[in-house]
Amino acid sequence: MTGHRPDEADRVISLELGAEDYVVKPFGLRELLARARAILRRKGMVGTARTSGSERLQIRWLAARASQPKTGRSQ
Repeated sequence: MTGHRPDEADRVISLELGAEDYVVKPFGLRELLARARAILRRKGMVGTARTSGSERLQIRWLAARASQPKTGRSQ
C-alpha cells in the first residue's frame, strides 16, 4: 500500500496479475471491511456477510497499520 494515486493501468495490471481487489487511498474502514468480507465470501471462507471476531481483529489491525505514518526504517 502506497500513498501515490495509481492510474488505471496500475489497477488493471494488478488485477490481471492476480490481485483480489485494489483499494485506493484514502479509504474508509467500512469500505475496507466490506471489501474484505466480499473476498472472504468469494473464497467460501464465511457463510454470510458477517465476519468472525478474529477476522474483524485482523482486518482492523491491517487498517490501523495502513493508516500509520511510514518511518525511515524497514518494516
